[in-house]
Amino acid sequence: MNNPPSVTEIIKLLRKEAPTELPNALLAQEARKIQKNKLKLGPLVFNNLPTSRRSVINGTGILLHTNLGRAPLGQAVIDRINNVLAGYTNLEMDLQTGERGGRTAYLDVLFECLNQKYKPVWVNNNAAAVLLCLSTLKKTTGLTRMIISRGELVEIGGGFRVPEIMKEAGFDLIEVGTTNKTRLEDYKNALSEAPGVICCVHPSNFVMQGFVESVEPKNLIPLCSEFKVPLLYDAGTLDADEIRKLPDGFDFVSISTDKTLGGPQGGLIMAKPDVYKSLLKNPLYRALRLDKLSLTALEVTFEAHADKTDRLVLPISQMLNTNLKTLQERVREMMKLPLQNFKLVEAFCQSSWGGGALPGQTWESVGISIIPIKKANDQHQKITTYLRQNNPSVLASIVNGEVTINLTTVLSHQLEAVKKAIRNLDIKLFMV
Repeated sequence: MNNPPSVTEIIKLLRKEAPTELPNALLAQEARKIQKNKLKLGPLVFNNLPTSRRSVINGTGILLHTNLGRAPLGQAVIDRINNVLAGYTNLEMDLQTGERGGRTAYLDVLFECLNQKYKPVWVNNNAAAVLLCLSTLKKTTGLTRMIISRGELVEIGGGFRVPEIMKEAGFDLIEVGTTNKTRLEDYKNALSEAPGVICCVHPSNFVMQGFVESVEPKNLIPLCSEFKVPLLYDAGTLDADEIRKLPDGFDFVSISTDKTLGGPQGGLIMAKPDVYKSLLKNPLYRALRLDKLSLTALEVTFEAHADKTDRLVLPISQMLNTNLKTLQERVREMMKLPLQNFKLVEAFCQSSWGGGALPGQTWESVGISIIPIKKANDQHQKITTYLRQNNPSVLASIVNGEVTINLTTVLSHQLEAVKKAIRNLDIKLFMV
């Protein structure tokens, strides 16, 4: 009976057959599992190795792909992070006075370039922003009723449900209207019974069409003023121009900084000047505040929006403003690849926001379809699997029955890597 291979031998084989940058300690741990479970070394074992963070080329046409980290940060952000965070930084020090300073002081000033009606409070994501607002409202107003349209009791990715966080904050939900129709009168009737906080929630990742009616959040401002109750607006997604034009009257407006703004994951609360300090005094704020990495990335993001240079600096803005002609030129360049087993064909497809931002909004895009000359069973799965396991990984989708790389979400500096992945596919993947 042959002795099982040693841990060292298994590690060598893993590195040879499944090239990986995983540390030896982790590979040794996996090797011991293989020994203990008497697993046969093969594709199944190799494919089950844990995966560290690595570069992925997004060829799906979904800009804010949640599984891919939403907005790519771009070279300008990376350069700032390298320059500022390789050593110590003035996170909470005023370098002019030598005294302790606020960690968001510079970001606060940048925000004023977009909007001076509201005061910003920065937290680690929009769910945290909503939680902090609700907790603060409960402490400062004593109100226990949360009035919300039935059509806005939404669930977003990961099973996160807005009604549950409201209940967790200690509010009793007062649902008004119906799933498909809510009118201003519905809110007024609820306030006539007893005071409460009115909350508006963006639809996030779905669209209701047909026999529907809803109230624009800004149209609730006069009603809340009349009844002297707070108005919380979970907007989720606002671009820089929408932030500039945000009307007076909301107590709190919350958004994700990584959606239409194209920055790192974070939450921004835009608060009335007379109530924003209550957010900062809430003990929960310290648990939700941003770290130095996210703050640095956000500074670059808001500098670009303040100066209106985002098309030059932020990948999301670049993607949105790349025209079809440019994409078609990239396709034609890729079609020059000399391939033996595949042909490349220009494909017209659709791009979308993703990430719970602006659901239902799509626009025309151009991609390249990879079509095998010889048809085979499971050909789509084989092609997409090979590209996904390439290094860097290339994610494709099926468009009009063919594996297609949508070039809207492929950054210009990634085009050569995509070409290389397709060349390797042509050499190594034989369709039988």
